[in-house]
Amino acid sequence: MTSKAVLRQGVTRDELDDVAARCGWQLTNVLPATPGRPPQLIFAGADGRCFVYVVEELRLGVTYLMASGSDADVLLAQASAELPCHAGSDGDAGAEVATELAKPTPEHAQIARGLGIMVLQAAGPDEAVAETLRLALTHGDPTVRLTALTATTYATWPSLRASVETIAMSDPVEQLKLGAGQLLAAWPSQEAS
Repeated sequence: MTSKAVLRQGVTRDELDDVAARCGWQLTNVLPATPGRPPQLIFAGADGRCFVYVVEELRLGVTYLMASGSDADVLLAQASAELPCHAGSDGDAGAEVATELAKPTPEHAQIARGLGIMVLQAAGPDEAVAETLRLALTHGDPTVRLTALTATTYATWPSLRASVETIAMSDPVEQLKLGAGQLLAAWPSQEAS
């Protein structure tokens, strides 16, 4: 089982280290960013059977916690009680993204962060999140479409596939066509969704 929680902005490495010490977690690995993976800190839980990953998703401007193992929910609840995190389905993030998407000159960082919060907090396919992603994937600003493609890598839901296919086939920006094609190539099959 894997669970996630998105940290609020401003949480420092010192705060993370303090929480790890209080919770009895042991830093086991530091993974630098690679082309297909954001930078990560990996902590083993006190029992050694669960892990907490601190993932800095630079493309979306969010840092999130991911816990895995038999007690992942317990570990994540422990971390969420100690650190400022966004609520389960943060409606504020969706409202902020919708406001930015409607502006003639949207604030790209706000859109990226809002989409990141929305997709990472979704427990599974969420139609409200999918609708916001579809709006962003069809936005007139290519930077917004690129951000939406990045967010969609965390939400490869069947209802979003057609929007990504449209970008892959007909977006005027070659980089976006290529990115959408790569995303489609890695898209999970219907059986796995």
